[in-house]
Amino acid sequence: MDSPATPNSSSQTDGQKIDANSLSIYGFGFVLSAAAFLISQDLPNSVEQQSTLILFMFPILVTAMLGGLRPGLATTAMVSVCSALLMPSATAYSTAPPFHVLPWSMLIINGILVSLMSDQLHQSRQREREKWQELAAIENRLWHSDTLFQATFDYAAVGMALIGLDGRWLRVNRKLCEILGYSMEELLDNTCPALTNPDDLQADSEHAQMLLNKEIDSFSLEKRYIHKNGHFVWVNLSVAITYKSDGSQDYFISVIEDITERKQTALLLEQSEAMKRAILDSVSSHIAVLDKHGTIVAVNKPWLQFVEHEAHCANENEGRCNVGANYLDTCRKSLHCSSDDAALALKGILAVLNNQNDNFKLDYDCSMPEHPRWFSMTVTPLFNDIGGAVVSHTDITERKLAELALWQIKEDLSATLQAIPDLLFEIDASGRYINVKTNQEDLLVAPSINLLGHTVQEMLPAEAAQTVMDSIKAASRKGTDYGRTIILPLQGSEHCFELSVARKLDGNGLPQHFIVLSRDITERRKTELALRQQTQQLAENNAELHRFNQAMIGRELNMIELKMKVNQLSEQLDLAKPYPLAFLDESSRSFFNKQRCNEL
Repeated sequence: MDSPATPNSSSQTDGQKIDANSLSIYGFGFVLSAAAFLISQDLPNSVEQQSTLILFMFPILVTAMLGGLRPGLATTAMVSVCSALLMPSATAYSTAPPFHVLPWSMLIINGILVSLMSDQLHQSRQREREKWQELAAIENRLWHSDTLFQATFDYAAVGMALIGLDGRWLRVNRKLCEILGYSMEELLDNTCPALTNPDDLQADSEHAQMLLNKEIDSFSLEKRYIHKNGHFVWVNLSVAITYKSDGSQDYFISVIEDITERKQTALLLEQSEAMKRAILDSVSSHIAVLDKHGTIVAVNKPWLQFVEHEAHCANENEGRCNVGANYLDTCRKSLHCSSDDAALALKGILAVLNNQNDNFKLDYDCSMPEHPRWFSMTVTPLFNDIGGAVVSHTDITERKLAELALWQIKEDLSATLQAIPDLLFEIDASGRYINVKTNQEDLLVAPSINLLGHTVQEMLPAEAAQTVMDSIKAASRKGTDYGRTIILPLQGSEHCFELSVARKLDGNGLPQHFIVLSRDITERRKTELALRQQTQQLAENNAELHRFNQAMIGRELNMIELKMKVNQLSEQLDLAKPYPLAFLDESSRSFFNKQRCNEL
């Protein structure tokens, strides 16, 4: 990108052009003077001196008109030299009439006058040229100023508007549209008073009228506009008025700064100040404000209630911890019954009051005979000219009980993990070992310290590693996965492990981790194999026994059939039935007949 030319460089360029033009004019004047001299030499003697003088005036006129004073004077000098060459010799001056010298003198005088007049003309033209250049520069500055105003108006970080004297929006920028929620077209079809809160309209109109009456040059006030959605928008409005060239008023220029957030903040601060005492009284912590000497200057309601309760239980005067009492003395009096905690509290409070520490915190046991109780004391300095500190006692009994319960749960879990024979691993989604817990290091493919940071693909056989990753993927989808088995070569023999995988819940956006329980089921697999073999043997024995029973049953059925036939023949011969078959009832007979039909 070319850099703009500086004024000095422009002046130097113009000067170089002027020098070149002047030299050419000087040369042109010399040539014309020489030509006039040569022409005058060739003129016959009959030509009058006036004609020769007119011939020499031509170079003077041309160079003076083209170059001004200096070229004109230079040409006049050259013509004077030429005229001197044409003058009669010095010996002839005594006999020469005066009119021979006078015309040549007039030639020189006329040359000087013409040069002066031409210089005045050149200066006038130069002034005219400079005037036009100045007008062009002013026009260029006006254009840049208008462009800058357009950019400032359109892209300002605050709302800007041109408002007519009748209150109509003449022009608005995008920020104002954003503040009020209207499009540019909607605003231009509306008026400023129509979008002003009725409660602020009078003050706005009064200030505008003062502008119109020229009582003030500008004004600034806070007012509320009505947003397109119906809510109020607080703005800081700054207004001035512009004038036409004839002095009449043209339109208002308004700068609108959105201060809704600032107003809301100020309102919240006011409400905060008004509710400060109520908030202090509503918190559960016992709060007291100490001056730099340790004297209690303010307390909240829970502090008073606690002091009253403790004094009632201990049959003591509650005033020793109330406003006006010295809290440091109270701590000193407690040294005999709670030396460790009271001494630490006294030392911490003194360190904060003396600006030796930025804060102090102490958790202490304040258990009663009938129930446990813990408190947390926090001491923070008062950042003001008079110094002091804020002492806060918070009941942390529930937290302490929860911590104790959590500790007990951790102990129970640790004992449980030590008791169960399973290997416990924490593995991420890529298969990398994050944590290993086991009391059977001999069942690991490598020492636990060597597993951490490595992946199952690096530490396990390919088939086993693939099974683990499949189980992790399944748990990632379903939450859990059970029953997959892997075979690992350990201690010279193969061991079978059953996997149970669960996805570990994590609400911090970290990569998923999985808890993997690996149980050695080698002995169980051997037992299961032995049971399957025994079951198969038992099934074979049952089949053989079934075949034997079938044979025995068939034989018994044949005997019963033969006995039934003998009984029938005896009955036909009117003889007694030799074989009692009364035990065969109707259902037995039907079953017997059915069996015989099946055999047939």
